[in-house]
Amino acid sequence: MYNKSKSFLILLVVLFSEIFLITGPLPAQKSLERPIQYVSPWLFPDSDSRYLTVAELAGLSSDELWIARNEIYARRGFIFSTARGKAYAQSLGSAYFPRTENPRFNKFEQKNIHMIQSFESRMR
Repeated sequence: MYNKSKSFLILLVVLFSEIFLITGPLPAQKSLERPIQYVSPWLFPDSDSRYLTVAELAGLSSDELWIARNEIYARRGFIFSTARGKAYAQSLGSAYFPRTENPRFNKFEQKNIHMIQSFESRMR
């Protein structure tokens, strides 16, 4: 019985080898898993560590400018009081941690807020 099983196994190996030689290697399977991509809720995630440029702000709508300014406040934990601010804060989900009504801003944030406000005032 051992010889029959061994012979059968050898026959299978030979058959699969023949098929492989005729058809070529099997195509690589694409992974069904997709890489996890983190989508940031911020327009300018680094506006706390660099100065925004005129070119970056020039093409924004008034709504986008409002978001760009208020995301700086949100990252500092500003507690929004307006309906629009509260809705925006809620849209940030776990990226928003309300902490204060008087946030302190670093030099980048201060200048960026001022520059965004100047763009907003031009749009009115």
